[in-house]
Amino acid sequence: MGYFFFYFLIVWECIGGNSFHTGFKEGKGCLDKPVIKWKYGEYFGGGIVVGDVDKDGKNEIICGQERSGGGENILHVFNSEDLSILWTYPIGGVSYFSPALGDVDNDNVLDVVAVGQKGTVCSLYVLNGKNGKLIWGWERVKSSPVIGDVDKDGKVEVIVGEDDTLRILSGESGEVEYSFDLRVWKTPALADVNNDDTVEIIAGDVDFKVYSLNPITGKINWSFETGLMVLCSPTIGDVNKDDTLEVIVYSTDDTLYALNGIRGEVVWSFPLEGTGIIYTHPCIGDVNQDDTVEVICFSDSIVYCLNGVRGEEIWRYRSRGDNILITSAVIGDVEGDGECEIIFGLHGGSDSVIALNGKDGSVLWKLTNLDAGDCFPIIEDIDQDGWLEVVFGGTGPLVVLDKECPQEVEEEKEKRIEKVEIVVEQRELTIRFMTEKEGKVEVKLYDIIGREVGVILSKMFPKGEYTVKYDTSELLSGVYFLKFISPTFSLSRKLILLK
Repeated sequence: MGYFFFYFLIVWECIGGNSFHTGFKEGKGCLDKPVIKWKYGEYFGGGIVVGDVDKDGKNEIICGQERSGGGENILHVFNSEDLSILWTYPIGGVSYFSPALGDVDNDNVLDVVAVGQKGTVCSLYVLNGKNGKLIWGWERVKSSPVIGDVDKDGKVEVIVGEDDTLRILSGESGEVEYSFDLRVWKTPALADVNNDDTVEIIAGDVDFKVYSLNPITGKINWSFETGLMVLCSPTIGDVNKDDTLEVIVYSTDDTLYALNGIRGEVVWSFPLEGTGIIYTHPCIGDVNQDDTVEVICFSDSIVYCLNGVRGEEIWRYRSRGDNILITSAVIGDVEGDGECEIIFGLHGGSDSVIALNGKDGSVLWKLTNLDAGDCFPIIEDIDQDGWLEVVFGGTGPLVVLDKECPQEVEEEKEKRIEKVEIVVEQRELTIRFMTEKEGKVEVKLYDIIGREVGVILSKMFPKGEYTVKYDTSELLSGVYFLKFISPTFSLSRKLILLK
């Protein structure tokens, strides 16, 4: 079993799987065809997150369930091994809200931050991950939460939108630390978009604008005015290879914008076919293995794949009949063939979950009769067997797609008793590891969209214990993936750098 420590914070965010909202998941699966492993209940229409909230070394699945017939709506925490329930909490309506995970009260336990609706009022609940007890709450919110240490005080804040205000709340107490007079109704993103060693809050506004906000000074770094309301979460990534993060965001003026993260200027824009009401966020990743980031975006019944450098269309998928796209996609190699698939829900005449080929947009597989058209799918190794699974809900049941994968992975899993300790400090990464036999050890670092950003180690080692250090001072704040490969086993872990 490997050990993993972070100096700054540990957070997960459901929308897009991270605070950059990319929708990309590193790793591979073996789902060449969809196989349903588990199903549970019905009306799991909100976002889903995965993490070890009870510190037992195994993942839990966290999502909300709407009860039909006027019953109390419930947040569920499931054990990932068999979908047995760890704990539940009544939070009211949960549809289209996404929980977040983070140690908000600094007790070394992941807490669950969720939003529910009772009547016309939406409330935020911060719950202890082990037992589901309420730590604190906040009323009249409008967006799903995002979590991070945005003011560099070593403590986590919760950022959430209200009707007319964007709040930065203390993770420990729920008290207001700062407010912006903005109408943010979708989850903000967190990223150091202007390379100033400070995490900015990137948010869309009902009053037509996209903002980059400094949470320490309370100032607006820049704003960009679109033609109409911005009703989706922004996505962050370096899509045009200029070593600067871009902000990718929809507007209801039927346009997708790529904005320079430093100045907020338009890098490119792309006109969309549709009604102008888009609630999903775009996803980014190298889906066709051309060493360039692509942008996956939606409009009504169309999925577009765009070149990230120029914003030009590569391919499009158009659904048939009255089907429409109302949820976000996820990107990952779920088939295990070295190529990325794009998975999303299709709502309408035949609610379904679809996987597209990243190279050409052709349909690889399609699941119907599960009432999953308004699902928020995720890709995650929920059972920690080394292979990615697909999890989704909708108006139908909570579903886990998985199947028996090659036996070699199970053998690798048993060999992970070799200790690997990874410590992230402010300017340095330390890896301590033990090998069982002589051989080559490789340690590489990848960014949020799967591009290699550093080779930490690649050399022969005799059997023994070793310590390696790596300078991270030149890396931007954000989410990274570390791959460790030894002669007898391999592992992949997520790093979050917030400087």
